[in-house]
Amino acid sequence: MQQWLIFALFAALLTGIVSILDKKILFKEHAMEFSAVFSLTNAVLALFLMPFVDFNIGIKNVLFIYLISWLGTLGFLFATKAIRHMELSSAIPLMNLNPVLIAVLGIIFLGEFLTVKQWSGIILVLVGGYILETRHFTHYKEFFYNLKKSRAIHYIFLSMLFYSFSSVADRFIVTKITNVNTYLFFVLIFIAVNFFFLSSFLYGGFKDIKMGFRRHWKLIMLAGILTFGYRLSQIYAVSLANVGLVINIKRLSVLFAVFFGRELFHENNLKRKILATIIMLIGTVFIAI
Repeated sequence: MQQWLIFALFAALLTGIVSILDKKILFKEHAMEFSAVFSLTNAVLALFLMPFVDFNIGIKNVLFIYLISWLGTLGFLFATKAIRHMELSSAIPLMNLNPVLIAVLGIIFLGEFLTVKQWSGIILVLVGGYILETRHFTHYKEFFYNLKKSRAIHYIFLSMLFYSFSSVADRFIVTKITNVNTYLFFVLIFIAVNFFFLSSFLYGGFKDIKMGFRRHWKLIMLAGILTFGYRLSQIYAVSLANVGLVINIKRLSVLFAVFFGRELFHENNLKRKILATIIMLIGTVFIAI
């Protein structure tokens, strides 16, 4: 088995587990408070990378990484808001709309052309999304109503937008600027700084962070360690292979989250959601190849 595939599969497994832990914590925590505590935990874990960090990459590159860190910050915040306000087995599969968004942006801004197979993939992803968000297949108005009115779905689209640019930036930085450990160290520190700034400006800052950590420190520590692991695995994978291939393998975490979300949180319509998820995953593969 190729090395990048091992890293991508490991990232998928850890991502699925983290999604479940996040949902469990978010039953009682606000998205911003959770994100701030979570990112601070990851920043502490990042300190273990210091022996492997190249601190001589230049101030311009450090500032560039800081700017890129805002993509990850906002992507994570909006994803967290979506998971908090939706059933996990509905929110996570909708993330599969991400490659459709990337393809559309490529057509509009880069003048790219898609193959028949890629258009077929887009159709499959949209059909899967339709099945996911419509309880009865013929009730098409329900689908468009949910897209228009659901704030959680809007959060998902915003999260996908920021994460799309972030994934491309990840590959550029670890192949053109510095190594994986250096990038991960700086970006995790910067994301924690960003969330502390947002929490202080919009909410209670350090007081909220301290309270949130005190209430759920065991789960947050576990989720933080697993997140650190999947981010490290994903960045190693994208340093070895195409971003699209890695992200598609990582999306296997969706099936894990959908199934166990139903078992742990007693969510509804498991068969329909699994069917929709499988259709969307097949579609994302068609788009990537």
